[in-house]
Amino acid sequence: MYLCTNNFRAAGLSALLTIMLSLTSAAIANDAPKAGVTPATALNRLVAGNQRFASGKMTRPNDDPARIKSLASGQAPFVTVLSCSDSRVPPELVFDQGLGDVFTVRVAGNIADAAAIGSIEYAAAHLGSSLIIVMGHEKCGAVTGALDAKNGKKDSIPGIAALLDSIVPAYDSVNANLGRDAQVHAGIEANVLQTVAKLKELPELKSVMVSRGIWILGAIYDVSTGKVRFLKTP
Repeated sequence: MYLCTNNFRAAGLSALLTIMLSLTSAAIANDAPKAGVTPATALNRLVAGNQRFASGKMTRPNDDPARIKSLASGQAPFVTVLSCSDSRVPPELVFDQGLGDVFTVRVAGNIADAAAIGSIEYAAAHLGSSLIIVMGHEKCGAVTGALDAKNGKKDSIPGIAALLDSIVPAYDSVNANLGRDAQVHAGIEANVLQTVAKLKELPELKSVMVSRGIWILGAIYDVSTGKVRFLKTP
């Protein structure tokens, strides 16, 4: 969303809302929250899947014709993942999951812009995901660019500059006396925690956290090892 002009951003958000509102009652019934896995079980599935991925022992579950057919009538992903758009960080592969398992929202810098928030709220309210993961990653270009922006080196492309500006506040908790690489490393985690905190304050997500006990957690993916490190437990 931040990589567009103001008019296009407005049109894009309007289109998203139109799509949401145009869902028929039958479709919403199909996608209504179902009795699924608990947040703890969902987290364990992700941990086990990432261990398989990082060790080269992927099982690639739920990717056959039978699975495709079974999903034609609706979906019930057990987890929602907000991750960076970086081509090295595809959540379904990183966690060794298949079709219908992961509701994925991707945007550079794993920021929670309006479209990302709407998507996450939809998954929580209508699809029954019991776990929401905000996943950043090491060597993130967006978080690195945000440090430059904080130090006065703005990107010349307005959309990119706006995206980076949304990450900059995460550096408020980072020691400015650290070296550049150390600041970026700390900034990646701080940016994830900033987004997690933002999501936890949204009234719609607060409601399902209370009513259904969903969890919202942060995680960091290491592009060098393929391993995911979860930042907190509930």
